[in-house]
Amino acid sequence: MFPYRLHPHPEDPLERVSIYLRTPLFSFGGDDAPLPAGVMVVEGTSRETCEGAMRIDADRLADDRGRELSDESVSLWVPWEKIDHVLVWG
Repeated sequence: MFPYRLHPHPEDPLERVSIYLRTPLFSFGGDDAPLPAGVMVVEGTSRETCEGAMRIDADRLADDRGRELSDESVSLWVPWEKIDHVLVWG
């Protein structure tokens, strides 16, 4: 079970994380899609957590082999059920 709060206090520093997903993020694909197809790894800064999801400001999205799919910044809410594990950097 994941923690209810990654940042229990507002003054705590934000943490750099890599989120490894159980299944790819849903995307329609195509040139104008907000996310590339096949995202399995989300890397960025954890902003907030709640009972149902983690909010991350992602700056790198990768596939299941670690190949970069996008380096454009995007803010995502990822449901806990979708997450296999979270690696906290540093």
